[in-house]
Amino acid sequence: YYEEKGITIYCGDCREILPQLGRFALVLTDPPYGISWSRGTNNQRASKSQDGILGDEDTSCRDEVLEMLGDIQGIAQNYNNLGMTHADKRDWNAALDCYERAFGIAQEQGLLNIMAIIYLNRAELMLEWEDSSMAASFCSRALDICLKTGDHLGEADAHRLLGRAFTQRRQ
Repeated sequence: YYEEKGITIYCGDCREILPQLGRFALVLTDPPYGISWSRGTNNQRASKSQDGILGDEDTSCRDEVLEMLGDIQGIAQNYNNLGMTHADKRDWNAALDCYERAFGIAQEQGLLNIMAIIYLNRAELMLEWEDSSMAASFCSRALDICLKTGDHLGEADAHRLLGRAFTQRRQ
């Protein structure tokens, strides 16, 4: 490990190190991100070590650590973020799987703000699949939560997506 005034850096498996620590302000980790990251093919000089990240296709270690820390909300947010990453890659089925996992956790924990965000992400996915009825349904559910929690940005996003859904429906 490395230590300097106010900073200690440990190198190792955080599942083994964290239980030995007292209170701490930050845990900074390296992947896995769960996206099977790989360097693009534009850089022909990339070394073998840059071809990908070992174990990046699996998030079970990350989830185990978040559970160990009691950060169930973090797990839900991570699955939602992972879903958005898959959606950016246009891998709709993987995105939907992540959104469903995130939603299940958020619903079980009563995390309304995260549920609203996931509803909106699912609505965007439904618009990509040209299912405007389902998109509108997800938007309405998100809007209900946003009105209940006073989330004005979420309300605006729900209205934006509802507009897209109704426009898509007319076409």
